Amino acid sequence: MNYPIISQNPEIQAFYEQCRREGTDHTLAVMFAERRPPECVTDREMMRGRGLLRDQFVSDEDFNIVLQGARAKGYEPSQNDTYLSAIADDIGDPAAFVRDDARGHVKRVCEERGWNCDGLVKVEQKRTGDPARRKPRSLSQAWKEQRNGVH
Repeated sequence: MNYPIISQNPEIQAFYEQCRREGTDHTLAVMFAERRPPECVTDREMMRGRGLLRDQFVSDEDFNIVLQGARAKGYEPSQNDTYLSAIADDIGDPAAFVRDDARGHVKRVCEERGWNCDGLVKVEQKRTGDPARRKPRSLSQAWKEQRNGVH
């Protein structure tokens, strides 16, 4: 049987193929052959390097735009929040502010909005029909639009 090439190292590849011949599934065989444990995916790993709210913005202008957007939507951000622009429906979207249970929060937002997510959080939505799709925009593009009154 032909197995996928997981490594250019002949010893690793041979061990992987031996594991597969003995009935080990692909994922475990790769971990055994490469001698690496499964990746740990916790809130700590997900939020590593993001910092708290004020630390996330290079300029005061960008920080204030996000704050104004949140306040306009009735949310007062805490200094302990982390802003995840990837799940923001618009600038300052209250659902994009995470304080704790980051993975659970992102999962709930994606499920509520019918979004698929594949990464540290996995959500697969079964869609019917042809739903309207949100046009992806960069955060800087969205900020420019907000400054110019375009929504």
